Amino acid sequence: MKRFSHFVLALALVSTTPAVALAGPCTDGISKLQVAFDQRLDKAAANGPSGTETTDAKMHHQPTQESVAEAEEQLGELSPDTAERFTQAMQRARDADEAHNEAQCLSALHDARAILKP
Repeated sequence: MKRFSHFVLALALVSTTPAVALAGPCTDGISKLQVAFDQRLDKAAANGPSGTETTDAKMHHQPTQESVAEAEEQLGELSPDTAERFTQAMQRARDADEAHNEAQCLSALHDARAILKP
């Protein structure tokens, strides 16, 4: 019986290891900054004028971050330059995170945070 419980314990430990190993050094920071950006878009959408419903929305397709940002840009609530610079900085952060390059990732996150500040 002890052998079986050791086997189950070892299996549980091994099954959780790949998820931890896949996370980069900045994964948590990237997620938090993405949430901050999404909240800014949500706030702008709630307080600003409404746009026309798109064909995708009428077909019950869920909006993507990019489509929401594009709609905000069209309504003048988020400049195209700001959205593009933020998207590029976040992509640099994700690429560096995937490569486990913490210094580059932190630098890109710093750039993205600076872009989000009003």
